[in-house]
Amino acid sequence: MTSQGRILLVTDTPASTDALLPQFSDAGYEVIVAENDIAPPPCDVVIVDVSRLRFGPFTALQSQRRMGCSAPAMLLAARLTEQMAAEMFSLGVRDFVLKPVDDEILLGRVILFVEEASEATKDLNKTSSKDIENLQARHADEIATLSRIGRAITALTDIDVILSHIVDASVFLTHAAEGALFLAGSSTDELVLRAEKGLETKQAEAIRKPSTDSDAMEVLRTGKSVMKSGEAEHKVKTGFLVRALINVPILAGNKVVGVLAVYNHGTQSFRTIDQTILSSLADYASIALDKVRSIEHTKATNEEKIDAARAIALNAETLLPPVQSVESLVKSLLDGGFGSLSAEQMNAVHRIRQAGDRLNEIHSLIEVSVQKILGDGTQTSL
Repeated sequence: MTSQGRILLVTDTPASTDALLPQFSDAGYEVIVAENDIAPPPCDVVIVDVSRLRFGPFTALQSQRRMGCSAPAMLLAARLTEQMAAEMFSLGVRDFVLKPVDDEILLGRVILFVEEASEATKDLNKTSSKDIENLQARHADEIATLSRIGRAITALTDIDVILSHIVDASVFLTHAAEGALFLAGSSTDELVLRAEKGLETKQAEAIRKPSTDSDAMEVLRTGKSVMKSGEAEHKVKTGFLVRALINVPILAGNKVVGVLAVYNHGTQSFRTIDQTILSSLADYASIALDKVRSIEHTKATNEEKIDAARAIALNAETLLPPVQSVESLVKSLLDGGFGSLSAEQMNAVHRIRQAGDRLNEIHSLIEVSVQKILGDGTQTSL
């Protein structure tokens, strides 16, 4: 049987190798399992499965790159950490599949990825040395820009600023005339424009909420990217026509939470790689949204703790006046202010004083605990 292509399989657990190797081999691919310190043979693509996210998730891939493997890589992982987002494109990762994923869906993604890599290689073989130099320079720009986006997501917490950076990068890297980023609205069947680049005021207002028959809404419903070009113009919305467009989904798990789009006019079209780049930037948008949601959840939790601590402190303060009154009466009793006391009465008064002392201790502990909570909450919110 003729091989469908050669895959270099890079995993960080034996279980992942055991699961993926037969799946790709049965589909007709020649699969080479990466080994430490052994240079891999030439391959069409690299499939990188990351199960251990905390410690050096790209260690194995970095090793393969150092030994000369330059094939484009597809990453399989349960999520993208900020470290991974900042490093993945400099390591040649060009596609990302979120785990867990059905075998059929994964295989479909791999087939498409191998085909795109093969087409890119054919195009490169037909390209002049001068054009290759230009492509290499453009590729370097892509990596540098995508790495900057990764660092920005790590450093920034303002979602509007992050999304604006992502749209700017989308327009720059795909050589688009305009770009837009939509997020799902309060209902599940609407999109709202959150960031744009290059759009005139009228155009931005026209697509602020895409119509139900738009390409962006189709992506929201199906979760599948849309890429259009050709001689005919394509309607983004009434009054806004373009010659070429790409719309890709922004995913949170398996749910579509937004759409990233770029547009071109005249004869300018888009490359297949532009859709891959845009999908990668959409992954960055997903990471940014997840990060901001996590920060907002932490702040909300801290605020709830602070409110509860303040309520406890207020209730604790109401204990002091009655305790102080009891202590005053106990002192008067012990000093003979109400006449002599029997031994039994004296024991009862001493027990009351001990109870008062214990209440004062509890109040002090509450006060210390509340101050710690308020201090930690203030520090976290900063």
